[in-house]
Amino acid sequence: MEERFQREDAMSFSGSAAGHSITDYHPHRGKNPNKLRAAVASARSVFDNSADSTNQNGMSSNQSNTLVSTNVALMSNTINVPAGKSILTNNNNNSNTSAVTMNVNGDVIFSYMQGVTTALHSHRLQYEESMARHTQAKTGEAEKSKKEKKKEKESAALVVPATPNLLETLLPDQLRIMSSLHEELSAIMEDIIKPRYEKDTVQNCWVTLKRNDAAVLKFGLRMAELLEQEMLHDPEPFYPDMLISMTPEKQARLFLKFIDEAVSMYKAPYEMIEKIPHICAQHRYHGIELRHFYYFRNAVIQTLKEMLFEEDYALCEADWSRFWALTIDLMNHGVTTEESSEKRQQFLQKSALHTKHMMELIARRQENLPLPRQFIGSMFISAAAANPAYKAFFTVFETQRASDRLLQAILKVAENSSDESMLVYLREIGARHRGYGATPDLMREFAPHFVEAAKKLMEKEWTVTTNYLLSQLYKFLSEGMIDGMDSGRTTGENKSAPDGSEPFCLVFTDIESSTNLWQHNPIVMKEAVERHHRMIRTVIADNGGYEVKTVGDSFIIAAKDVFVGMKIAVGIQLELMRHLPIAPGFEMLEEVQGGGDPNAWSNQTLRVRIGIEHCTQATATYDTIHRRYDYYGPSVNQCARIEAAAAGGQILMSRDTFKALKAIPAFHDEPCPAHLRDVAGKGPVDKKGFDHFVATYDVGKVKLKGIKKEVRLSSFVPLCFAGRDFSDYMEKVLAK
Repeated sequence: MEERFQREDAMSFSGSAAGHSITDYHPHRGKNPNKLRAAVASARSVFDNSADSTNQNGMSSNQSNTLVSTNVALMSNTINVPAGKSILTNNNNNSNTSAVTMNVNGDVIFSYMQGVTTALHSHRLQYEESMARHTQAKTGEAEKSKKEKKKEKESAALVVPATPNLLETLLPDQLRIMSSLHEELSAIMEDIIKPRYEKDTVQNCWVTLKRNDAAVLKFGLRMAELLEQEMLHDPEPFYPDMLISMTPEKQARLFLKFIDEAVSMYKAPYEMIEKIPHICAQHRYHGIELRHFYYFRNAVIQTLKEMLFEEDYALCEADWSRFWALTIDLMNHGVTTEESSEKRQQFLQKSALHTKHMMELIARRQENLPLPRQFIGSMFISAAAANPAYKAFFTVFETQRASDRLLQAILKVAENSSDESMLVYLREIGARHRGYGATPDLMREFAPHFVEAAKKLMEKEWTVTTNYLLSQLYKFLSEGMIDGMDSGRTTGENKSAPDGSEPFCLVFTDIESSTNLWQHNPIVMKEAVERHHRMIRTVIADNGGYEVKTVGDSFIIAAKDVFVGMKIAVGIQLELMRHLPIAPGFEMLEEVQGGGDPNAWSNQTLRVRIGIEHCTQATATYDTIHRRYDYYGPSVNQCARIEAAAAGGQILMSRDTFKALKAIPAFHDEPCPAHLRDVAGKGPVDKKGFDHFVATYDVGKVKLKGIKKEVRLSSFVPLCFAGRDFSDYMEKVLAK
């Protein structure tokens, strides 16, 4: 990464209630800074005026001019300026003209500053000594002490010998003028030698902001305020104890220090790569998660937008985006490190101990309270007031014995939350509570009542941290019990399974001539079928379907509606043509069911027939042993018969199913992605709907085995396979 910094002249930072403006004065080191010229011109003007008038000690113009020239010469000699590179020179040989000009050379200016410092120091010492001699003469103290003589010798060694009478006439005002010039030049040089950055960089924005102490503290305070707001509005509100114990100013300075360190490392990405993940890992000990770093980033960006003028932030916004992208990416890596896992585990252990102590405190404080004010009674009364469905549960725990038993169960979980056996215990409790009429939704909605009951008993000990820890305890309790109630119904892959409460879609698939292909070349066919299974499972997952089961080479797939089922069917046909050959040495048999355009086929892949059905007469059942859904009913049987009527490479559905498909707005309106348009699967999403990329025709009424009434069928293929012809095979089907 380019370092993006160079040596430049000073910047200015001006603040206002609305924001701050950032401007650059000078392009780079070694050029003639306007501000430096102005300072020397100012000094020259002062000396010129001094030479043109009579000074307070009665010096003539010529004497004053001589003084100025002598001091300039003295300073030049002191710093040993190279020939032809003098800092201050007299541009006129006329002694009556004292116009002093300045030539600035970047290679000489540093040694010049050192010389000015030495010369001024010598001038001050000699002036003080001269004034002391006058004082001694007036008081009759002509003799100097040995110590003073020694000091005189040491001072004399610092400068080039000069006329004593001339130095004795050096006036305090002239010393002040030279000192002022020196201070201003020093300030300018300090700016010149500092590294400067391009105006559109993070470093430039941050360094400039830091120049105003009041503004940067205001920045930190506002950022801390925004961060706290975001963290407390999180679905799981949390704010670390280490921050809660700090004053706002201390929090602000801590955050500013982190930003300062990160920005300073931005020009050295290898340093960031080493340190940022470590910083992230260390923060996990305090409960900080990756999402909290996103909140931190948001707070910084929002504060920058509030405190800078819009045009100033716009200038460096792109670089801030790059900075945060890199920083968050490194933090994301930091979360996955071994150190991070160790720190996270330490936090969980510390939190578990804290949670245990809180629950023990609650148990002690409720001992002498009546049941309605105890922890269990209080939370059920509160829940019943919000939702009458909870009244049935309160009747179960309205005795002291039952209430104590439940509290002891909660204490047991709090003490052993890291023990995997607790999950088994909670599942068993969940299964029993289902018999009381408990449901997953009622368990989830109960959370605020659990926390509020604890808050009433903890009183002054209640903090954001205790709120977070007890919320986490209830989350652990409820999720374990819900898992026991569901036994897997709504977890993992089963989330995609239709539960039969409303019409859904089934998709059946089968491989054409599967038996003959296995007999022809079983080794190649084995690899081809394995590849076929991987392809279909990928398409199911990509489109949110649910694999019900496989029967031999066939798949039974469920989907929430016919549109999803159609996307799965089209995706399978395209995927089979993308990976050729489907297995090394695979070749389709000569006798096939479909014909037409050879370009719409390949003999290097399997041909798969597919049937789709809109299921209005089907029941979903859940197998608690295998933890999977299965489906039964007339619609399921019809789907199986429709698939059996199709040719390899063809998609068939009933006319009623086609009507259901057309009634779904997404079939017409949802832009069709490239991987569902053609074999290449490349290019942007097409704004046209899915219906523009399938070819369909009416097959007619067909008598299906096991189905009383004839079923009118419609045939589909991806539009790019419109050349496929199934007419001969369909005539055989119709003739049966």
